[in-house]
Amino acid sequence: MKAYIIARGYPTDKYKMNGIFELDQAIALAKKGVEVVLIALDFRSLRRFRKYKSEYFIKDNVKVYSFHFPIGRYIFKSLYDFSYLVLRHFYKKVEKIEGRPDVIHTYFTDQGYYTSKLAKELNIPFVLTECNSVVNQDTIKPSYRRIAEETYDRTDGLITVSPKFKEKIKEEFGKDSTEIAIIPNLTIFKNNENFKRGEIFNIVSTGNVITTKGPKELVEAFNIAFSNDKHVKLTIYGDGFLRKPLLKMVEELNLTDQVFLPGLTKREKIVEGYNNADMFCLYSYSETFGLAYLEALSAGLPVVASKCGGPEHLINEENGILVDRFNVEKLAEALRYMHDNIEKYDREKISHDIKKVYSEENITDDVIKVYEEVISKR
Repeated sequence: MKAYIIARGYPTDKYKMNGIFELDQAIALAKKGVEVVLIALDFRSLRRFRKYKSEYFIKDNVKVYSFHFPIGRYIFKSLYDFSYLVLRHFYKKVEKIEGRPDVIHTYFTDQGYYTSKLAKELNIPFVLTECNSVVNQDTIKPSYRRIAEETYDRTDGLITVSPKFKEKIKEEFGKDSTEIAIIPNLTIFKNNENFKRGEIFNIVSTGNVITTKGPKELVEAFNIAFSNDKHVKLTIYGDGFLRKPLLKMVEELNLTDQVFLPGLTKREKIVEGYNNADMFCLYSYSETFGLAYLEALSAGLPVVASKCGGPEHLINEENGILVDRFNVEKLAEALRYMHDNIEKYDREKISHDIKKVYSEENITDDVIKVYEEVISKR
């Protein structure tokens, strides 16, 4: 079986998360014997000091064709037909070398829109893994709803990444889907068997430092719960437009010795932080799956999370606490409760239980079943 995976780009040292879901999926499929070609089409703008270029290399038995076409996200989202023409141009180049695929697979509504158009034109089965939080919001913009509807209508195999999101897609669009988690890279997130609680109680959080990830509310709740307890620290890994305002807020609240925002951080450093942490918290407005929660649980950390559509299927009374969105007081209570009752949470069991369910092998087998199903219908 030959699969083409269309990605948003390819991870680099500077942009570590760009196309990471697609790459992890591709590598896992290759391990199972699928012939995988990854077309990484990066539309990010010239503001990032990027140039037009193309690259070819092999990564863990995945053939990677990376094309940098920096037209900018605004143009990309406004001119979907133009994006389709760009993809079509590069696809033809790759197909001449690698041959026709049995299936084409991509992630997210935006990519799905123009990729599904190409797949339909070529009469190739198309699979979409939908994990776009825009579609999971309480209110979906009419313009985006139209894009999603057209994309789903052209999709042969629709994959959603959590039970709540599967329900949402059915309710909003009347579409059935197969629930399969995003492939997590859990091999590096392990329970630290040598962990010993020290004088400092460490809380960690990871995610883009933007409004919808709730970092402002997290700092506010931390201030309520622990401003008088200097032995509790909070580290928020990640970058975004709210980072500088949050640093100012931390200073105004006199929390500079307790709250830290180190910015964009390598995975290895995040793993190190988790190994020395007592608990994890991410207070998102909306999540389709919640990979950050899964990684924290894999590291054995109990989690405080918002009821935002993603973590509900991951969190139970043995591994964490779910809190209503937009309620800082309740979040502060949950943080304080977990701090005061941390010995109730068994790190080893938390890690073991989550890895038993979300193994790379199980998830990959499920994806291959979807491939086989859509191919057999042609």
